Parts: sequence; C-alpha cells; structure tokens
Amino acid sequence: MRGSTGFTQEDALTIAAKKTGSLFAWCGEAGALAARAPRGVVEALREFGQRAGSAFQIADDLLDFEADASTLGKAVLADVAEGKPSLPLAIALKRLPVLREEMGKLLAGQGAEAEELQHARVRAFAVKLNRTGALGAARRIAERERDAALEALGPVPQSPTRDLLAQVAQVLLSRSR
Repeated sequence: MRGSTGFTQEDALTIAAKKTGSLFAWCGEAGALAARAPRGVVEALREFGQRAGSAFQIADDLLDFEADASTLGKAVLADVAEGKPSLPLAIALKRLPVLREEMGKLLAGQGAEAEELQHARVRAFAVKLNRTGALGAARRIAERERDAALEALGPVPQSPTRDLLAQVAQVLLSRSR
C-alpha cells in the first residue's frame, strides 16, 4: 500500500488494527495469561489492547499533520510525502478526490525535484487536506476506539492495574492535540 493513492478508510483502519492494535492486544492477553486470569478477563484485556492500540495508531497518524518536527521526532508530513496510508489521509482522499491525483504527483516527484520544492508541495497538499475536515473525523474514530477500549475493561475486576489501564486509555489521544 505504501506509495499508492488507492487505499481506503477501511484499508487504513485494517492497518491500524493489524499493526498497533494486534501488538497491544497481544500484550493485554499475554499479561492476563501470565497472571492466570479467568478466560473472560483474558478476552477483555485482549479486546482492550486491540481497541487501545487502534486508537493509539490513529492518534499517531494525526501527529503527522498536527505536531511540529521537534515534538514528532521526524519531519512533519513525512508520512504523506512517503505515501504511507493513514486514516486522516484516506478520509481526505475520499472527501476531496482531486487530492488522489495531487498525491500521485507528489509521490512521482520524489527525487526528481529539489527537496525544498517537494516540501512546499507537501505543505500545500496538507492545507487542502485540512480543509476537508478529515483530521476531526479521524479523531472522532480514534475517540470511539478509545471508548470501546474503556468499555472492554468491564469484566476486569477493580484494581489499581485496571485503573491504570483506564488512565492510559484516557490519555492515548492527548498526543494528537
């Protein structure tokens, strides 16, 4: 998918679920199994991890558009310039189809243009993307994933660990603001 403009919102959600969601799910399940938790708790913590991980990935994707380079640790809009599929980008491409063609030109221009010109084109692309409301829409989906993660904690007995997991889920999206 990288370097392609043909990805969809569903593709981006699948990537988030399989990439970070599955890692967090495995961590939740492995921890519960190591603690010899009842099956319902194991399943709840796997679901918590899956949803929290997906929310985390979407928040990370939002950072590419909203953070500054010193906070992000890489160039802002680097994911766009590299053609990495992300939820905000998929939503924007659906809402404003002309962006697909522009993104294709951006990706085709890599290496062929001076770096500063390429950065200027990526920034202009991001301005158009921001006007689509895609960032807010992606944030709302991340919030739903976070809320589903919190709901998944229902079968987990009250404990300081459960409280800590709930706190972690609550701050997952604060990185992207």
